[in-house]
Amino acid sequence: RGAVIISTSPTNPSQTICKRVHGLPGETVTVRPPPGHLRPLMAFGSPPLLRAPDEAVSSGASSYEVVVPRGHVWLQGDNLSDSTDSRMYGPVPTSLVQSVVLGKIYPFHQIGRLPEPPPPPPLPPPLPP
Repeated sequence: RGAVIISTSPTNPSQTICKRVHGLPGETVTVRPPPGHLRPLMAFGSPPLLRAPDEAVSSGASSYEVVVPRGHVWLQGDNLSDSTDSRMYGPVPTSLVQSVVLGKIYPFHQIGRLPEPPPPPPLPPPLPP
């Protein structure tokens, strides 16, 4: 968690995306709507976007929780107000992850290595099959 990665876009395989890993398999992620949306949105692999789970919408909740499934990660952009990420398309299969970003070369005045992400927490118990 915390690493910046390059991945094949889950919504357009001809594009790549650069996002931060926000949740690992088995972790629970709190999903908040992107700014400008009245309630949380998610597609989870099937456009067009679907509404949040019924219980979250009917209760008027502004967020809900998702358990990241085995073999997936939860990705979020650093610019949350203008990022298409797992809040919109759901957990991303780890098979789409291409690489880990180690440094930044542009803008030139910010050139250098990215800080190391914090160590991951202990692994949660395995998910039931």
